[in-house]
Amino acid sequence: MARYLATFHDGMRQLGYVEGRNIHYDYHFDDGYLDRLTALAAETVRRNPSLIVSAPLPANLAAKQATTTIPIVMATGADPVKFGLVTSLSHPGGNLTGLTNFSEVLASKQIDLLRDLMPRLSRLGVLVSTSNPLHAPQLRDIEQATNEAGLLLMPFEVPRPEALDSAFAAMARERLDALLVPPILFSFHTGRALPNCRQ
Repeated sequence: MARYLATFHDGMRQLGYVEGRNIHYDYHFDDGYLDRLTALAAETVRRNPSLIVSAPLPANLAAKQATTTIPIVMATGADPVKFGLVTSLSHPGGNLTGLTNFSEVLASKQIDLLRDLMPRLSRLGVLVSTSNPLHAPQLRDIEQATNEAGLLLMPFEVPRPEALDSAFAAMARERLDALLVPPILFSFHTGRALPNCRQ
């Protein structure tokens, strides 16, 4: 997060906002536990900020649920129309606006890229966070893309960060050819190496 926050602060300084002079930042992180977001969003709203900047989708949903009056800017996130955050892209309405990456529509392109890199690809794993509302539709898209490509898809569910070790062990036993990790598995970097694949 340090790199992203530094970039954000640089951009704000270019707009004339300097921390300690004319702006104060109050940070809230879920430490990889998405079930904490509702309470964090409520705490943020109780502090009555002028603006909330949120990311990714689970944080955007929690912020939107917590307030209908404080302006919210999505730093990134999945399709806000599909997930009910805004009325439309051209006229968001309400108190939320910002950026979206539409990552949920990239499954077929990711599979195509993997097959270009690994022509003998047959066993594909995917890590899925059962606590992330974005991952259910992403998994459906990945399933459709792998079916069309004739690949065996093996999902590994990780509801919380503690489940990563057992998921990695299960992946190693299955001898995957490749692993697909959808955006925002958890909102922190684990620093772990991925299990060995055959190719």
